[in-house]
Amino acid sequence: MTPNQPALTASTRWLNAWACAALAVCVLAAPSVLCASTAPAPSNDVVDEAVTQLDADRATALAQLRALWADPAQPLRGKAAVALSSALGKGEGRDTLPALVTEMLDSGVLTPTERALVFSNRLSALSEQRQWPEDDAALRAEAEAFSNAAPAGDGRAAPLDAIGAGLLSRGKFPEAEQWFRKALNVYAGLGPTRRRSDYLRNLGVALAQEGKLDQSLEAMLDSQSMREALGLPDSHLLLGNLAGLHLYMERWDRALALAERAIAASPPDSASRTKYINNAGSALFGLGRIDEARVRFEESLALAERLGAPSLSPLNNLAFALLKQGDTREAMRRFEQIEAIATQNHDLALLGVAKKNLGESWIALGDRRRADTFLQAARDIYKESDNRPKAVELYPVLIDNLEALGRHAEALQRMREFKALNDEMNSVASNERIAGLEANAELRHKESELAIQKAGLAAQQADIERLQAQEVSERLKRQLLIGAIVALALILMLLARHVRLRARAHNELLRKNGEIDAHLRDLERLNDVVRKQSEEDALTGLYNRRHLQALLSHRSAHPDMGYPLLAIVADLDHFKRINDAFGHPVGDKALKHVAGVLRRCQRDGDELIRWGGEEFIWLCRGASEAQAPALCARLQQALADHPLEIDGHTITLTVSLGFAPASLWPGREPDVDLAIRLADQAAYCAKAAGRNTWTGYSAGTEPPTDVDLARCTAETMEQQGWVRRVAA
Repeated sequence: MTPNQPALTASTRWLNAWACAALAVCVLAAPSVLCASTAPAPSNDVVDEAVTQLDADRATALAQLRALWADPAQPLRGKAAVALSSALGKGEGRDTLPALVTEMLDSGVLTPTERALVFSNRLSALSEQRQWPEDDAALRAEAEAFSNAAPAGDGRAAPLDAIGAGLLSRGKFPEAEQWFRKALNVYAGLGPTRRRSDYLRNLGVALAQEGKLDQSLEAMLDSQSMREALGLPDSHLLLGNLAGLHLYMERWDRALALAERAIAASPPDSASRTKYINNAGSALFGLGRIDEARVRFEESLALAERLGAPSLSPLNNLAFALLKQGDTREAMRRFEQIEAIATQNHDLALLGVAKKNLGESWIALGDRRRADTFLQAARDIYKESDNRPKAVELYPVLIDNLEALGRHAEALQRMREFKALNDEMNSVASNERIAGLEANAELRHKESELAIQKAGLAAQQADIERLQAQEVSERLKRQLLIGAIVALALILMLLARHVRLRARAHNELLRKNGEIDAHLRDLERLNDVVRKQSEEDALTGLYNRRHLQALLSHRSAHPDMGYPLLAIVADLDHFKRINDAFGHPVGDKALKHVAGVLRRCQRDGDELIRWGGEEFIWLCRGASEAQAPALCARLQQALADHPLEIDGHTITLTVSLGFAPASLWPGREPDVDLAIRLADQAAYCAKAAGRNTWTGYSAGTEPPTDVDLARCTAETMEQQGWVRRVAA
């Protein structure tokens, strides 16, 4: 279990604090539509100068902006209106914003773009105050009108993005995505802008909340690239977003590094800084460093209270830490506070988290029937809001509780729902795309460094050539003024100097070329690492899904290679209980232990793959269906003979096994994909039958040749008599 951690930030204040990813990691998000969402570069512009002073001296800066807006002779009056409405929407003085915006819009002095931006700033304030109306049809219509009246660019995009922010604050993530994309479509054919970069980041936040992790990462990396193209410094908001995304993907070390960078880049006394500190605590929690995590959560709470902007997220995370450390009653008291606030604010995302947390607390107290009430309520909320990341987090807890209550049929149904949802969110294609995006980003960074070095080398070469030309000119002048003998002496001296310069230049060129070669070798090594990591599971060292796909592609090209073949799926029993009882580090050791035992059982020519989570695939080359029970028994006995030893505890691990042969019917081409599907379903049947046993499928009546078996479920094939189920 990990804390529900805010991680993704789309403005200086996060609105949606409870959109959680796998293992209860939360992501906060609120779009940035305001002029001062990031500090502008210094300039002679009086409006820009006032904006740059907002963090250091807010009262003085606001007074300057008010004066600029109130001056009818001020040529930058419209720009001052945009900046002032943006600044007021972010803190003290927010209560004056509605009347001021009305005054600005009715003044008749603003351009269509400025009117759109001022209106957008008002919408953003509603989002940040959590005052977005449930029925927002009027706001949507106004936003469309302001957008259509403005020319293509930031003014046309801002109202659309502001609607996306409001929908995000209500937990309506798919709708928010649609509006963010409408805002970005405005820029078709236009160049990069600071706001366009911010809107890409906002889109990434919405996509992450929907569980579209690869698309989210792509949007955020595009935002980062656009900032680099504009010459803008790193944004602490974007760093916080990326930290949250890595929390989603349970990449704790990377998330911690990004959160620490966001903390270092953020203003010392800012609401956003509290979120980043909280993010760092979540990453530490995920790494099993509970005491350090609590220190971070308490630090975040203290800063939020000092700023007068208390945050529920670190409060929730502290409650998780208390629950983890055995103080269940105190944890429940805090979860109930959060539940009451969520109900009052009609916040489905927050309410779902509170219900799930209370369910886990009742499990810890031994009242599983009461826990079921809360867990089922959380599931209903997640389905209503289409919050797939949080649903993935909930299902293991719900399924385990149903089994403990003896409701096995319902547990099996929920297990099927969980598998379908988890496979959708963690598809091979998505994981491969994420790895590719990260590798490409790293390569672009290296290439940028090389380009800078090459440019420096070219400048040095130009200086050398300029010096050489100057040297020749000096020599000619001296030849005209000095006699033949003195001129000859000078020429010899100049030639010697020229030789030295060329030698130095040559040596410098050799050194720079060596550096470039070294960088190229680094890039090649990076590519090799990326290629290896793409086909190898980092935790267990076994092959991953990508390797399996490559293997299956190879077999399809050479159908006579490696057959007969038997597919065995092994699903580690009660893995969730191991994580809850001992923590994720021990859970990881359990997975590595199972992988080691599988290697003990592996025969020459066999393939071992970590299928995902606690599932493994054992492809037994040259093995028939008749050998399957013995192979399953070999693995079960090996696990019994080699228990896991952890800190004085002996944990005997068991697995539920399913198998199927690749060659089911005589005369038909072997089908490894079908064998794996059938073996996977057989493993679920074994788990439903009580775990630590095996179930398999054997051939029945050969199906008609026009049947597409790829579209048939195991249940359908069994009902038609095409396959028969066998059990231990």
